[in-house]
Amino acid sequence: MKEIVRLGVVVAAAAVAAAGAAYILEQRPKAPPSAGDRLAAKRVRTYYAANPPRPDWHVRDVEATQGRVLVHLEVPSAQAAALLKSPMGFQQASIAEVCPGADLWDEVGSATDLQIRATMPSGEPFLRVDCRRFTAPAAG
Repeated sequence: MKEIVRLGVVVAAAAVAAAGAAYILEQRPKAPPSAGDRLAAKRVRTYYAANPPRPDWHVRDVEATQGRVLVHLEVPSAQAAALLKSPMGFQQASIAEVCPGADLWDEVGSATDLQIRATMPSGEPFLRVDCRRFTAPAAG
């Protein structure tokens, strides 16, 4: 069974299990995305379409609100979701995939926090990761 992992920022979110997958629902009204948010989501979506994080991981959607990007990532198993939820596993295995480098995030205007929300039907807790700490090393 595939798990749904959401990477991004969702304010006041609650996990709801449905049809064997997990979903995040907003509890507060969501402001419509600005033109900049729509452009950021489009550019991140295009980036991930050309550069999938891993062959068996699939980006299902990308949203942006107030300069923050939310990536809906489908992974093949609970083990892969657990890897993403593990701080050490996330840092070692996924930072380059989730935060592919300062250039991309600067370009789309998302220098704010990146949060990882790995939800499973059991509704386990979320972890928070700041993308700014994990920028690509300088060449040289």
